[in-house]
Amino acid sequence: MKKILFFLLVILSSGIIFSCNKSSDSDSDDSYIDPGNWGGFTLNSLKEYTISSTSGDTCGPGTACCSIIYQGELDDIKYVGIAVDNRDQVVPPTYIFKMYWAASAIPTGTGLTLPSCTIKINDQSSSGINVTNATITNEGDGTYSISFSGSYTVGTTETLTAVNMRAYKYP
Repeated sequence: MKKILFFLLVILSSGIIFSCNKSSDSDSDDSYIDPGNWGGFTLNSLKEYTISSTSGDTCGPGTACCSIIYQGELDDIKYVGIAVDNRDQVVPPTYIFKMYWAASAIPTGTGLTLPSCTIKINDQSSSGINVTNATITNEGDGTYSISFSGSYTVGTTETLTAVNMRAYKYP
């Protein structure tokens, strides 16, 4: 009797273990994309960016410009984000820009308000920034054009004044 009970307990335990897997969970950042890691993707030569900030950077157009717009989910909250990264380019210094906000889909149009954004420039970051008068256009070729201007304080040493970019849509 003890052997049968032990056997049933092992079967029940293994069933529970295999049914509780990571694919049913959104508590991880599986949707995060590193804009500097393009392995396996067909690169679009129309990507480009000009980020006007205290330390600013520009690239392109060209396949070497790592600029993306993406959708993801973390902790059951859907986000849209844009990012650029020049770590793969030969020209120092390294420049990393990331911006994301809660949204169920990539908004398109003019005069958009992107609410409660988190903006990161290199090692500086700020949250709760409302970006106003943004324009996002789906170019129909796997890229989006994104632009806005203003004066946004990011951390203690960066001021973001304008973003003009053509970004690859991931995924």
